[in-house]
Amino acid sequence: MALSGLWAEDLPSGGQLSLRLGTVWTVSGDAALTAQATYIKPLPSGRIGAQIERGVEEDTDGDEVLNTAALLSYDHRINRVSQVDLEFNYAAAENLTAGTDLRQTELTASYARDLAQDWSAEIGAGRIWRDEDGTSAQSNSVYLQIGRSFT
Repeated sequence: MALSGLWAEDLPSGGQLSLRLGTVWTVSGDAALTAQATYIKPLPSGRIGAQIERGVEEDTDGDEVLNTAALLSYDHRINRVSQVDLEFNYAAAENLTAGTDLRQTELTASYARDLAQDWSAEIGAGRIWRDEDGTSAQSNSVYLQIGRSFT
């Protein structure tokens, strides 16, 4: 069972701020606070976004997990057919029952371009840092995606 409330406000600067607060009842019967804050600021040629949230949930094993996540994003439209996106993600999961921790940070950058009427391409690169119960790992990624939308 969960209870939550949402407040959203258009700011004088042109951005929007929203807050969600709630309570969930955990497997053990305790009440836990959940929260989410989101800020979006439109720009003349893109937008900036930020979000942070925290909550408790039950995983597939029935364990209680405390999740924390943060996201920062910047989208910049170069012209009418191309844009650049930058994104920073942080996530942490603390298994309250088993006592295990997982933390992951990811940084990505991408460039997208409309190729023709229904075709587009995107190229990007990213880096992930991961720590799970004291064991650390890092990985890099590079991708090229070509797509077509059918309307």
